[in-house]
Amino acid sequence: MKALPFRFVMSALVVSLATLAAYAQSAGQAQQKTAQEDEFLKGVYVLSGAPNLVFPVALRQVHPQYTSDAMRAKIQGDVELQIVVLADGTVDRVRVTKSLDKVFGLDEAAVRAAKEWKFKAATLNDIPVPVAINLNLTFRLH
Repeated sequence: MKALPFRFVMSALVVSLATLAAYAQSAGQAQQKTAQEDEFLKGVYVLSGAPNLVFPVALRQVHPQYTSDAMRAKIQGDVELQIVVLADGTVDRVRVTKSLDKVFGLDEAAVRAAKEWKFKAATLNDIPVPVAINLNLTFRLH
């Protein structure tokens, strides 16, 4: 068996260390994201996570407003949000889970609109409870 040159072995070691460092960094980011998600979801039910949990029902929907810059740029599509609906049916927290536009303000417009929605609260065993749900708000030019 032929011995590998020292430079090749060192290069392989550096690549392995770089790969390990990248993996450790991504694992750290995943843990940080999980901690952020835990903070966002603290004290709420996720709809798929509890038996006898009844979905909230939208009583008032507010459509997001286009920004003039986004209209000129002809941006269309959906902003996906996760919202926390409190036991009184108001929206407490909102976060963007899939962005449509970070430049012209459509993500922010969707967040503002979502905060104005009103729901008949979710219930667990007929008791109103706070829940996290997903909400898609659509921007379409007519």
